[in-house]
Amino acid sequence: MSTHTLDEYSTYPKYHLFDIWLNALTLLDIQNLLQDNIGRGRKFILANQNLHSLYICTQTPKVREFFAAADYTHIDGTSLVFLGKLKGLPIRLEHRCGYMDLFPALLPTFIENGWRVFYLGSRAEVLEEGLKRLRTRYPGLTIEGHHGFFDKTRGGSENSRIIEQINAFRPNILFVGMGMPLQELWILDNYANLDANVVLHCGGMIDYLAGAIPTPPRWLGPLGLEWAFRLVTEPRRLWWRYVAEPLQLLIMLLKRKLSKSR
Repeated sequence: MSTHTLDEYSTYPKYHLFDIWLNALTLLDIQNLLQDNIGRGRKFILANQNLHSLYICTQTPKVREFFAAADYTHIDGTSLVFLGKLKGLPIRLEHRCGYMDLFPALLPTFIENGWRVFYLGSRAEVLEEGLKRLRTRYPGLTIEGHHGFFDKTRGGSENSRIIEQINAFRPNILFVGMGMPLQELWILDNYANLDANVVLHCGGMIDYLAGAIPTPPRWLGPLGLEWAFRLVTEPRRLWWRYVAEPLQLLIMLLKRKLSKSR
């Protein structure tokens, strides 16, 4: 994984929140750090945290290792903005940058700079539709991809072939969208062998872009209600994430507070 320190890249401060760390990055900050680091030919991981990933970190040590190795971690979840404010951290609503807002906003920067984009993840037919829509809407965008249903065994022949395909494309930006925790574990295992400037994990972003999953109205994001839309549209798949996980996190936080008070 990365062997440098955050200070080698920029002066964006990091803040600790319940055993994780975050950078308070606005959309403009992310655009600037991409310009700076890619322009200098640096290789780095741009991670993001939300309530779901915070829960996964409490359950999976290797995912915590991934986030510890990330060079930057922006906020993807209004709940973390709220929790940060409760702790007195200088985190504001403008520091919430979800990919359904962030990706379209960054596309003109990708095109202007001629950056090559590779997307790894989703089902083959969904990925194909998503890439088709992006190429049609943004004809100046250089983008390729590969589906996420392959043998991810580290050092395995199929996994090695996928890495060779990515490196042959020489992407400036690699999006890994396999869902948590598969995408984080894959990046952690393979980062050293990837020839890409920036590696990002993005969940099911291409599924939304392809229309395979209904996209929440964008005005719900600042209100912290995207989760409600997703829960209503996919209750069977998402009830644990949006109902059980927050309750378990709340219980853990309360136990920690009681333990400290004692």
